[in-house]
Amino acid sequence: ITAAILQAPLFSKDAPKYLNYGGIGVAIGHELTHGFDDIGRQFDKNGNRLPWWTNETINAFDGKKKCMIDQYNNYTVAQVDISISGEQTLGENIADNGGLKEAFRAYQNWARINPNMDKKLPGLTKYST
Repeated sequence: ITAAILQAPLFSKDAPKYLNYGGIGVAIGHELTHGFDDIGRQFDKNGNRLPWWTNETINAFDGKKKCMIDQYNNYTVAQVDISISGEQTLGENIADNGGLKEAFRAYQNWARINPNMDKKLPGLTKYST
Protein backbone atom coordinates (compact mmCIF):
# COMPACT_ATOMS: atom_id res chain seq x y z
CA ILE A 1 0.00 0.00 0.00
CA THR A 2 1.47 3.33 -1.03
CA ALA A 3 0.83 6.82 0.34
CA ALA A 4 -0.92 7.68 -2.93
CA ILE A 5 -3.94 5.67 -1.81
CA LEU A 6 -4.49 8.07 1.10
CA GLN A 7 -6.90 10.29 -0.82
CA ALA A 8 -10.60 10.35 -1.66
CA PRO A 9 -12.61 8.25 -2.06
CA LEU A 10 -10.66 5.82 0.16
CA PHE A 11 -9.55 8.40 2.71
CA SER A 12 -10.21 12.01 3.63
CA LYS A 13 -9.39 13.75 6.90
CA ASP A 14 -12.76 15.52 6.65
CA ALA A 15 -14.83 12.40 5.99
CA PRO A 16 -16.81 10.63 8.70
CA LYS A 17 -14.74 7.91 10.31
CA TYR A 18 -17.02 5.14 9.01
CA LEU A 19 -16.18 6.15 5.44
CA ASN A 20 -12.44 6.07 6.14
CA TYR A 21 -12.64 2.72 7.92
CA GLY A 22 -14.84 1.41 5.10
CA GLY A 23 -12.44 2.71 2.45
CA ILE A 24 -8.79 2.70 3.45
CA GLY A 25 -9.44 0.40 6.42
CA VAL A 26 -10.82 -2.33 4.18
CA ALA A 27 -7.96 -1.87 1.69
CA ILE A 28 -5.32 -2.16 4.43
CA GLY A 29 -7.12 -5.11 6.03
CA HIS A 30 -7.39 -6.81 2.63
CA GLU A 31 -3.64 -6.57 2.03
CA LEU A 32 -2.76 -7.72 5.56
CA THR A 33 -5.11 -10.69 5.26
CA HIS A 34 -3.20 -11.92 2.20
CA GLY A 35 -0.49 -12.92 4.67
CA PHE A 36 -2.85 -15.58 6.00
CA ASP A 37 -4.71 -16.67 2.85
CA ASP A 38 -4.19 -19.88 0.88
CA ILE A 39 -0.86 -18.63 -0.50
CA GLY A 40 0.43 -16.30 2.23
CA ARG A 41 0.03 -18.90 4.97
CA GLN A 42 2.75 -21.00 3.33
CA PHE A 43 5.48 -18.45 4.19
CA ASP A 44 7.04 -17.71 7.55
CA LYS A 45 7.80 -14.27 9.00
CA ASN A 46 11.05 -14.12 7.00
CA GLY A 47 9.40 -14.93 3.68
CA ASN A 48 10.66 -18.51 3.57
CA ARG A 49 8.28 -21.14 2.24
CA LEU A 50 7.94 -23.11 5.42
CA PRO A 51 5.00 -24.76 7.16
CA TRP A 52 4.49 -22.92 10.42
CA TRP A 53 0.85 -23.55 11.26
CA THR A 54 -0.20 -26.29 13.68
CA ASN A 55 -2.31 -29.18 12.36
CA GLU A 56 -5.23 -27.78 14.37
CA THR A 57 -4.89 -24.40 12.64
CA ILE A 58 -4.58 -26.04 9.21
CA ASN A 59 -7.71 -28.14 9.81
CA ALA A 60 -9.70 -25.10 10.97
CA PHE A 61 -8.50 -23.11 7.94
CA ASP A 62 -9.37 -25.95 5.55
CA GLY A 63 -12.92 -26.11 6.93
CA LYS A 64 -13.44 -22.37 6.49
CA LYS A 65 -11.75 -22.51 3.07
CA LYS A 66 -14.17 -25.19 1.86
CA CYS A 67 -17.14 -23.19 3.13
CA MET A 68 -15.92 -20.06 1.32
CA ILE A 69 -15.24 -21.95 -1.91
CA ASP A 70 -18.73 -23.47 -1.79
CA GLN A 71 -20.33 -20.10 -1.08
CA TYR A 72 -18.64 -18.40 -4.03
CA ASN A 73 -19.20 -21.39 -6.33
CA ASN A 74 -22.91 -20.93 -5.72
CA TYR A 75 -22.92 -17.28 -6.76
CA THR A 76 -23.95 -16.26 -10.26
CA VAL A 77 -23.68 -12.76 -11.69
CA ALA A 78 -27.26 -12.60 -12.97
CA GLN A 79 -26.75 -9.81 -15.50
CA VAL A 80 -24.28 -11.91 -17.52
CA ASP A 81 -25.24 -15.39 -16.26
CA ILE A 82 -21.68 -16.23 -15.23
CA SER A 83 -20.80 -18.23 -12.14
CA ILE A 84 -17.79 -17.47 -10.00
CA SER A 85 -15.11 -20.08 -9.34
CA GLY A 86 -14.61 -20.12 -5.60
CA GLU A 87 -11.35 -22.02 -6.06
CA GLN A 88 -9.84 -19.54 -8.54
CA THR A 89 -10.85 -16.50 -6.51
CA LEU A 90 -10.10 -17.96 -3.07
CA GLY A 91 -7.18 -15.72 -2.09
CA GLU A 92 -9.03 -12.54 -3.04
CA ASN A 93 -12.23 -13.75 -1.37
CA ILE A 94 -10.36 -14.47 1.86
CA ALA A 95 -8.66 -11.06 1.72
CA ASP A 96 -11.91 -9.22 0.90
CA ASN A 97 -13.80 -10.88 3.74
CA GLY A 98 -10.94 -10.52 6.22
CA GLY A 99 -10.31 -6.89 5.32
CA LEU A 100 -13.97 -5.97 5.67
CA LYS A 101 -14.31 -7.83 8.97
CA GLU A 102 -11.22 -6.24 10.51
CA ALA A 103 -12.05 -2.73 9.29
CA PHE A 104 -15.55 -3.02 10.75
CA ARG A 105 -14.14 -4.37 14.02
CA ALA A 106 -11.67 -1.46 14.17
CA TYR A 107 -14.45 1.05 13.49
CA GLN A 108 -16.66 -0.49 16.17
CA ASN A 109 -13.78 -0.19 18.62
CA TRP A 110 -13.26 3.48 17.67
CA ALA A 111 -17.01 4.18 17.94
CA ARG A 112 -17.16 2.54 21.38
CA ILE A 113 -14.29 4.74 22.63
CA ASN A 114 -15.70 7.86 20.90
CA PRO A 115 -19.49 7.62 21.26
CA ASN A 116 -21.56 10.12 19.28
CA MET A 117 -18.45 11.60 17.63
CA ASP A 118 -19.27 10.59 14.07
CA LYS A 119 -21.70 12.33 11.73
CA LYS A 120 -24.68 10.34 10.52
CA LEU A 121 -24.79 9.55 6.82
CA PRO A 122 -27.26 11.95 5.17
CA GLY A 123 -30.54 10.23 4.37
CA LEU A 124 -29.85 7.40 6.83
CA THR A 125 -30.04 9.29 10.12
CA LYS A 126 -32.39 6.79 11.75
CA TYR A 127 -29.71 4.09 11.60
CA SER A 128 -26.88 3.77 14.07
CA THR A 129 -23.60 1.91 14.32
